[in-house]
This record gives sequence, C-alpha cells and structure tokens, in this order.
Amino acid sequence: MKKRYQPPLWMRVLPIVILVLVTAIVAVALWNAFGPGKTPPSEPVSEPQTQTAAPTVDSTAQPESSAQPDTTAQPETAAPTTQPVETTALPAAPEPETAALRFSEEEVRAVLQEYLRLKGALEGSPEGMLVELGLWSFDREAELLPNNYRKTDIPYAEYREKMLQIMTEDWLEGSFQFDGKGLGDSVFKEEDGWLCFYEAGATGGAYELGSLTPREGTEGEYLAEVYSCNEDGSRELWTAELHVAEAEGRCVIAAYQTLAAE
Repeated sequence: MKKRYQPPLWMRVLPIVILVLVTAIVAVALWNAFGPGKTPPSEPVSEPQTQTAAPTVDSTAQPESSAQPDTTAQPETAAPTTQPVETTALPAAPEPETAALRFSEEEVRAVLQEYLRLKGALEGSPEGMLVELGLWSFDREAELLPNNYRKTDIPYAEYREKMLQIMTEDWLEGSFQFDGKGLGDSVFKEEDGWLCFYEAGATGGAYELGSLTPREGTEGEYLAEVYSCNEDGSRELWTAELHVAEAEGRCVIAAYQTLAAE
C-alpha cells in the first residue's frame, strides 16, 4: 500500500504565520487609523460643524457679557475727564477778561498826550513831526524828490518802530499819516528802505488833555476833553473819542476822532 505524502512541518506552519502577519498588519493599520484619539474621516465634518456652532453661540454670548462691562467702564472714565474740564474752564474764563484791554487811566493818559503832541506837530509840517519825534532836525539836508517829497537818511523801519509805540499799525498807515492836505497819499513814504516826507510848512498846533472818561458798555473806548491852544493864549474845548488797544504789552491808540467843539 502506497504511503500518503505529507508536506514538511515548515510548509504547514508557513501559511499560518503569513495569515497571522497579515492579520497583525491589518490590525496595526486599523489601530493607527481608528485607534483612541483618532476620528474617522466622516466624523471631522460633523464634529467641526457642531464645534463651530457651539463657539458661535459662545462668541455671541461673550461679546454681550464683555460689552456690558465696557459700557459701564466708559461712563466711569468719561465722568472724571469732564469734571476736570469744567473745573479748569471756570478759572480760565476770568483770565481773558482781566487781560483784555484793562489799562489804568494813567496809561491811557500817557499815550494820548504823546499822540496829541505828534498830532499838533504834524498839523504844522511832517518835518516838524519828525523833529518832535527825535528823528530829525531842521538843519539837516534831504534829497528833493518829485511831487514835493524829501528823502531822508532815516531808515523807514526806525520811524515805523517809533510810531508803533504810540499807535497801531492800521491807524498809522490808514489814518494818521493822511493829514487832510489833499495829497491823496500819505505824508510819509518809504523809498529804497528810507523815510520820505512831504514838504509843507504851516503853524503847528498844541493840545492839552482835560478829563478822560471810559465809555459805558465798551472796552477800550474813551471820551476825552481836549483843549486846542491858540497863539494868543486862548483855548478851545473839544470832545474827542478814542479807542485804545494792546500791542506787545503796551497801551496804544487804535483810533482817534474829534467830535465837536464845546
């Protein structure tokens, strides 16, 4: 009787080993893909949706809770800032009032008397006013220009600086230098930086200041009694209206007008 063939032991064990290895490999792959802490591919879609929905509810709730402290905090910070503004505004208000054209009567009198002195000299001649101002003397020579002007060696800036100690620039260049001689121009000019004056001669005037009264309801405006002194010793009383202003800390004439004779 023929014997049945039996394969060697290793050939019988080898398929089992291979099966075990394949099973182990598959198990490891599944463990790595779906083990603890791993989510299947379909779940990340659903879980982020639920997770994103939850944060949106939380995020909307959080701003509401955070907005409430912010709104309560803003009034608290705004209240202290408004209080100091009010307290600083109260003392700051009187400062402009005390600094606004509150000159003493002595200051106003002094500048007005100086103004009247130059005004009387100018009524005689522009050259005489320069002498009264201390910038010129009658024995000095001045170049004759067209239209009866004389060109001096006095820098115009020096003349202007002297005059602005007594009156404002607007009043000097707009009114005071136009003395009514029918020139249609100022009796003082600038040419090449030098002072020029209109040559004219007449008897100058002299003025004395009487009473000085602030005008009610105004600031810096006064009514003055001004005496025009004649050569025969007589005096004529005039009422003048003037306005003073502040320029570099000084009291200066901003406007002057003779109203009527008494």
